[in-house]
Amino acid sequence: MEQQKIEAQKKAAKLRAKKWYHENKNRGKESRKQYAQKNKNKLALYKKQWNEENKERVKELSRAWKKANKHKVNANTRMRQAAKLNATPHWLNEDHKFMLEEIYELRDLRTQATGVVHHVDHIVPLRGAEVCGLHVPWNLQVIPASANIRKGNSYGNHVHPDY
Repeated sequence: MEQQKIEAQKKAAKLRAKKWYHENKNRGKESRKQYAQKNKNKLALYKKQWNEENKERVKELSRAWKKANKHKVNANTRMRQAAKLNATPHWLNEDHKFMLEEIYELRDLRTQATGVVHHVDHIVPLRGAEVCGLHVPWNLQVIPASANIRKGNSYGNHVHPDY
């Protein structure tokens, strides 16, 4: 009898919490938003640490998100491809185009030789917040994929001095 009473109290508490949540959604969102703004560095460090400790879970969540949001993935892919096309100047000559092919071949060779996946990175990003670069040989570098992912659309030596 006592166990049933405890279970009923737990159920009632959950219902009260659920009701309060739905009645105060915006209040909770606003307080979380304010907390996030005040604690950007702390949250970024926590996220980075959690991601490092849960690499397989991060991959699993990423795959699930991509599967559930194929339209967003496709839209982003197409936007990047369009940006790349728009960032490839018409005045590139055959030597420049050959150099582009060589850079992508170098990426494949480095990946094969080291066993570490490499990317071709745009030194000045194609779609950066501050500046947009061109898809030309002298704006490309071959770096490990992990460094390229960390770098994102950032620009400048202060981001990753190694690359």
